[in-house]
Amino acid sequence: MEEKASLQKLNSRLEEYVLGVNGLEEAKLAAEQELETIRLRMQQDLDATKARLTKELEETRKKLDNEMDLNSRLQVLEQEQYKELVKFRSQQTEFEEVKVLVETLKVQLNREKINAESVKVTLSEQSTLFASAQQRVKELEREVRSHVSSLSDSTLELEELRKKSSEFDATREVEITKIRHEFTTKYQESQSQWIKDTDERLQSMETEVRGHYVKVSTSLETQLVDVRMELEATKKELDRTTTEFEESLKERQSLTEKVAQLERVYCEERTKSTKERKSYEETMERFRSSKLSKEVEFNELMDVKIALDAEIMKYRRILDRETSRVAEASRVVKVIMTKAVSPPPKAKISRKRKMENNAETGTKRTTAA
Repeated sequence: MEEKASLQKLNSRLEEYVLGVNGLEEAKLAAEQELETIRLRMQQDLDATKARLTKELEETRKKLDNEMDLNSRLQVLEQEQYKELVKFRSQQTEFEEVKVLVETLKVQLNREKINAESVKVTLSEQSTLFASAQQRVKELEREVRSHVSSLSDSTLELEELRKKSSEFDATREVEITKIRHEFTTKYQESQSQWIKDTDERLQSMETEVRGHYVKVSTSLETQLVDVRMELEATKKELDRTTTEFEESLKERQSLTEKVAQLERVYCEERTKSTKERKSYEETMERFRSSKLSKEVEFNELMDVKIALDAEIMKYRRILDRETSRVAEASRVVKVIMTKAVSPPPKAKISRKRKMENNAETGTKRTTAA
């Protein structure tokens, strides 16, 4: 009877142990299901982050390429505009010198008018000097013709400058079209190359992530297989002998420790995934800040370009005004030449010769320049 009671106690203990083992197996199955769900969630998060990163990288790459090409083209255009401005300033100085000469000629012609009026009063006394006065008038006419020719040359130069400016505008438009064509071709090539590189990088990242998770899953599966084998071994030992009950309890403790270890590994993997997600978000924030800075630089360069175009238009308007002013001055000189044909007085011949010499030296300087 005592043996039967002891056997019943052992059977009850064995049943309790089997129930505990079944509970452990159910807990393991639940843990495996949770691991599968966590793995699927992590895979979905990785896919979403990959798609978002690819889109943002494509946008930043496009904007960076556009900004680099625009910066290079703007530098070339600024250099060309600076050269044209230097030429225009030199031509403007020459035009101012011509204007000063025209004003001196106007003053001389006014003086000649006054002298002619005084000569009309003293014409009866200076009949003997009429021939010399006529020669002097002819010389003055020659000088005035030379001045008129210099003025016509200056007007021709201004017309040539206009033609050059129009040609420059045409060449600039042609260059801009070429630049746009080159930019589109380069952009397509760089985009195709960048797509290839990103595909390769994504494939390498996918292979690395898959390998990492495959390793983790295989290690967990091997551990689970080991635990199952140990459980089967414990069952066989319980069936064989009842004396090794204490050893089975020890093995149960080892199994609980292994389950706790698996839970710790799972927590560590979860923390690693969160850290990687944070690093991805930080890189995205850096890309966004760099994109904003590049957009600000592009807007500043466009403002500089607009200011340069406004200066060029201002200089063209100044050229048009000066050409119209020169045309009016030449017309006034022609009118004065038609009126000033009378001889000068005797007392002011030396002073007129000095003025003529000064005018001749001025015309020579302008022609040399």
